[in-house]
Amino acid sequence: MKKIKIAMMWHFHQPFYRKDGEFILPWTRLHGVKDYKDLPELFYEFPKLRQTINIVPSMWRQLNDYIFNGVSDVIQELTLKDPTEMSADEKAKVLHLFFLCNVENMINPYPDYQRLYTMSLENKELSNQDIIDLQVWYNLTWVGMLSRENPAVKRLFRQGSGFTAIDKKMILDLHLDILSSVKSNLNRLKDLGQLEISVSPYNHPILPLLCDSCAMLEAMPNAELPENLFNYPEDAAAQINLSKDFFVENFKETPKGMWPSEGSISDKALKIMIDSGIGWVASDELVLKKSMKEKYRNEYKYFPIKYHAEGGDITVFFRDHSLSDAIGFQYSGWNPNDAANDFMQKLINIRGQIVEKCGEDALDYAVVPIILDGENCWEYYKNNGVDFLRILFKNLEDSDEVETVLFRDVYGKFSPHVPEISHVQAGSWINADFEIWAGHKEHRIAWSMLSKARNALKNNIDKFKESDKAILWDLMYIAEASDWFWWYGDKHWAPNKFDFDVLFRWYLTKIYELLKINPPEELLHPINAAASKQTFSQATQMVDILDLHGWDNDDVWKNSAKFFPTANQSSMHKVGEIIEEIDFANSDNCMYLRVSLRKDTEPDYEIILKQKLGVNFYMWKIMPQKIEFEDKTSEGFVFASKSSKYFIMKQLDDICENESCEIDFTTHYNESSVSGKFVAKICKKI
Repeated sequence: MKKIKIAMMWHFHQPFYRKDGEFILPWTRLHGVKDYKDLPELFYEFPKLRQTINIVPSMWRQLNDYIFNGVSDVIQELTLKDPTEMSADEKAKVLHLFFLCNVENMINPYPDYQRLYTMSLENKELSNQDIIDLQVWYNLTWVGMLSRENPAVKRLFRQGSGFTAIDKKMILDLHLDILSSVKSNLNRLKDLGQLEISVSPYNHPILPLLCDSCAMLEAMPNAELPENLFNYPEDAAAQINLSKDFFVENFKETPKGMWPSEGSISDKALKIMIDSGIGWVASDELVLKKSMKEKYRNEYKYFPIKYHAEGGDITVFFRDHSLSDAIGFQYSGWNPNDAANDFMQKLINIRGQIVEKCGEDALDYAVVPIILDGENCWEYYKNNGVDFLRILFKNLEDSDEVETVLFRDVYGKFSPHVPEISHVQAGSWINADFEIWAGHKEHRIAWSMLSKARNALKNNIDKFKESDKAILWDLMYIAEASDWFWWYGDKHWAPNKFDFDVLFRWYLTKIYELLKINPPEELLHPINAAASKQTFSQATQMVDILDLHGWDNDDVWKNSAKFFPTANQSSMHKVGEIIEEIDFANSDNCMYLRVSLRKDTEPDYEIILKQKLGVNFYMWKIMPQKIEFEDKTSEGFVFASKSSKYFIMKQLDDICENESCEIDFTTHYNESSVSGKFVAKICKKI
């Protein structure tokens, strides 16, 4: 029996956090000790397994700064601080920053850490000893599961409390030991033939938008563009070539493949990668679908695609975003066995589909690309995902129907069933467009600032000696990173969201200062809107919608309970998230629900809504411009729809006998699923 091949890529990525000689955010170090060593180290247990890890050089550069150059981050410095010498502001920072992790999996399993967390929630004052314990625990909880086998780490976990200054120094030294082993670990696995290492452009920029701001219009023709357009394809080439140089220096060979930042490709970007000698790249299946239009067939995404341009060819893999997102977002809440078995069954189903449509010989060419974040998702899993991964990797290694391969071993091998392409519609892994990085007013302001700084650099760079030029280009390329733009707009939220804006404007300001030009006034002011969008707010009073004519008026819902699913997104993004807002309200004898979708949602979605009110349970299905009810629950319901909004009303004479209403939703869109839940209180008559 011929096996279906899968190529799995884990993406390791952090932007450059250094400002004035220190890292103002600790994520490179913390993910380094939790993920960059542990995930690859797990591969040793499964010698038949073949995996790819993608490295972003800006992340690697910071690892070297920690290990060799003595650069520290704000968490390290606060950890070493004696509580008796802390100012009130420093103690407040500790209480704010030292609980920034997944509470369920990184705080609650440890009673001593959980006690400190509970005290902070209750605004109880922590003693000096409590603060020392907190300083140790925050660094300790980030240590990966495999690295916890170190006897010194075990000792700290056993101790739990009563830590000393020596313990604080020890855990930070252990962090550096772990970071120091990352490079040798990857090189050993590479030499064993188990691992391919690929690379992203040096500072993780969106290549198509560096080449031309107008690339935005290919997927979103009505999008607004920045006042000052960015059009520097030479910067895209520089970011790629810097990555190649980094790779040769660290891994002693030229990279075969590249994950272009955020899977973003365009014709111009692909041509640059071809000219740079890159053999294979990857993007998302929706980019292929939108590029091929009516010629697209679903099975094409399971084959390497030859992209032909003037001057050469390149192999493009298009990730299966349903399988990739299942690991990234869905399986964390599952039983590990069930999740691994579900994943295997989906692969076996794909094999069957390919054989049915193309014949068994097509398996000689077929490859299922599974590409996802290799760090952020694991904190949502119990034990950092190790239980799930061990079961999954064992199933993959033992399977008679599935085998893992390296991208480098299958690129350039094209099936006669699949046509080559010579054009792609510019897009990314998120909805095959660039809205996340360029679609909001804040994005346009930031891109315009970047363009003005780049123009100033172009007009003045020749005045400087080579050493100063190198510093200026470095600052410019850092400012081009995608990460600053990720956090503008209203799609993502995190407690340190505004630090990314600070860094972006700081890098641009430094460019002007080194050019001996007064920085523009606009760089002194935050780009981010000051107010953050709440994830959920409760209703403040009853709402009475007397008829269907006013239900789509926002004023009617101003006192309703509001749930914003996208406001809860952070460093990861869910492709299937199409609900912008859910409103729930009640009168004394009716309950009302309004679901508002993103305006650009294509008419190919299904939303399952479940509502629990006391002992009553209701379920219905929303599809484009209609709602289907379960037969037993349709009586007494009224619904309406308008554009991208849906309204449901149900008469319930006893609604006020209940304290709350639980609402569950699951969206199915673009072969991805996203779920959520909130509990809204029932408003009573005053």
